Amino acid sequence: MLDLLGGPALLVQQYPLVTLALLILLDTAFGVVPIEISVLLGISMGLSPVFLGVMGAVFSVLGALVDYLIGLWGLRIIHLKDEERDRGVRFFQLYGSWSLLLIRLIPFFPSKPISILAGGMQYSAYLFVIYTGIGSFLRFYIEAEIFQRLGVVNKVGIDVIVRRAYEYATDLASYATSLAVMGIALLLYYLLVMRNNEAKA
Repeated sequence: MLDLLGGPALLVQQYPLVTLALLILLDTAFGVVPIEISVLLGISMGLSPVFLGVMGAVFSVLGALVDYLIGLWGLRIIHLKDEERDRGVRFFQLYGSWSLLLIRLIPFFPSKPISILAGGMQYSAYLFVIYTGIGSFLRFYIEAEIFQRLGVVNKVGIDVIVRRAYEYATDLASYATSLAVMGIALLLYYLLVMRNNEAKA
């Protein structure tokens, strides 16, 4: 069945761990391949939930650091008033840690905006890596345990998993949707926190 997919299937067959790492990076950095597909692919390869959790944590952190740097450098391009920027920084320092951890645990929730905000608000890179890593490990581990116990991979089939991953990764609409969600989240943060004169962060 996999042969019908051509290139993507061959990539999975010849470089399974590289393919999985790439899918995790694509999801974290660009928000285009749902984590659930990466977890299902990992289970189909016979990886344990613990290994998937560790792998998910490592490559999610690497992908999230891309977004962190985008936020860090992007804020230098956008000229904000000092008071607006300071208000946003204080707010994120108060609630950013739990936000980073919890958002990684919510299924199908885009984590890209929070990573960009962390960089833009100059949140500690060390704490960013710690909270992102813990949240990502728990997400991958928990989902892998659930999917494995339910036998989801047997019901779906590896050919379907690979096809869906390929469709998400090559569909421009996936990237457009990700950018739209990111833009809305950043705009809301700016309007509700940074421009809110009554914010008491």
